[in-house]
Parts: sequence; structure tokens; C-alpha cells
Amino acid sequence: MLTEEEISKEIEWRNDVIYKSLTPYDGSGHFLDYDEIKMDMDSICSILFHIDSVDWSPEQKTELMKTIVQTFIQFLLTYIENNSITVYYNLDDYKIFKSIYPDWCKERLSRYHNMEIRNIVDKIVISKLKKLSEMKHNITVKQCEDSPILDIYKDMNNTNKKVVVISRDPHMLCLLAYKDISIFNGRYFVDRNNYFMEKEYPSVHHALIPAYFMISGIKRNEYSGLPKYGKKKTDKLINENKIDVIKQTLPELESVNKYRKIFYLNEL
Repeated sequence: MLTEEEISKEIEWRNDVIYKSLTPYDGSGHFLDYDEIKMDMDSICSILFHIDSVDWSPEQKTELMKTIVQTFIQFLLTYIENNSITVYYNLDDYKIFKSIYPDWCKERLSRYHNMEIRNIVDKIVISKLKKLSEMKHNITVKQCEDSPILDIYKDMNNTNKKVVVISRDPHMLCLLAYKDISIFNGRYFVDRNNYFMEKEYPSVHHALIPAYFMISGIKRNEYSGLPKYGKKKTDKLINENKIDVIKQTLPELESVNKYRKIFYLNEL
């Protein structure tokens, strides 16, 4: 078991990660500029499932969740009067993507099967957010049947309002292929006008972002892509062969094209 001091530090660290996931720290803007805020809770809350049950007592886990939920509520109350907020969560298997690529998010999804932690998250975090949504009409808590990106994709295409998605998942960048939204990744805001300025993001046309990740892979989601194709090599391949990428005639795509629906969300 961890000592009380160690637990306190763990709680402080995990709460800080959640806080930073919701708070721009570099002066790049804030969420009041947007009409609709869409929160990917699976991404934001993933750190809560990195808990070794042996080291934490039930009371300590509950204390962590109560601290986290206060951070969420503080964020929601800050923006609730001026923004429409939708909280998306699944915290379970992503059946569609796993049917295409069985190892998709394998480790993260396996952690969701820790029912002790999942039940505490449901009881304390999700239930509190649902209660708040019953009192505040601007907040909707939406339980997704599959990966939150699928519901966010559908919902963003049904609005003409200014949308920001809060998610640390790089997979969300594929949404820029379909609509000029903003994404806050826990560090900064990105959209069609600036994503290519970030060193870890693709330097290809926004319509080809799905192809980029299909080729280069997404380490966070345990999708390997083409062997030996890092950022520079993938950027070069796509930028020099745009027409063949669009027509799906590029030979290099042959081995990964069967996974394209994970990234080309309009094809699902």
C-alpha cells in the first residue's frame, strides 16, 4: 500500500492532469469563444484508470474521484452560462474500431474492464455530471454506444455553430478533414489554420489527415501503421502523391487501406 503522503501526491498529480486537460495555459485562448463545447471524457478520464488496486484503498479511490469531479464541475460552471456543453463518454469497448483493427486501444480498453474503478467513476464522476445536467439545460451528458469520436463526428455535422472539442486523443484530428472546428488537446487549440505548425501533427492538407494517421500510425491508440513511416516520411509520401492517395492507388497504401474506415469516418 502507498503511504498517505504518497496517495496525496498521486491525487494531486492526477487532478492536475485533468485540470490541464481543461485549461489552456499558454495564453492561446479560452472556451468562451465557442458556441458549443464537446468533451471527450474517455480521453480526459483515462488517467483515472491507471490505478493499481493493490496500492489504493477504496476510501482513497473515492477521495480521488471526489477531487476530480470538483474540477469538472468548476470547469462546467465557468462556461455554462455562455456555452452549450456536451459530455461524451463510453468507458467501454470500441467495437467498431476493434472489428477493423483488433489491437486498437487494446491496453486502454482493457483498463476499462477494471469494474471497481469503473463503478467508482460511474457513481461519483458521471452521476454528478448527470445531476448537474438535470439542473442546467446547457449541459448534456451523452453515453456513447461506441467510441465518442463517432458521436462527436455526427453531432458536429448537424450544427453551424462554432465548435471546440476537448480531447487528448490525436485521433480527433481526423475530424478536421470534415469540418473546420477547433480541438483543445490539453496544451493548445488547433484547427485547420494551424495544426500543421505543431511538430507532432501532420504537415499535409486537412483533407488528407486521415491518410496520414492510417500510414504513420497512432502510438497512443496502439495502431502501428506502416513500418518505418514516421512523421517526415509520411508527410513526404502524401505531399508528393496527393492524387494517388485520394484515388487509393498508391502502392504503399495496399497493406493499410483495410483500416481506412477508422480514420475516414465518413465511410463508416
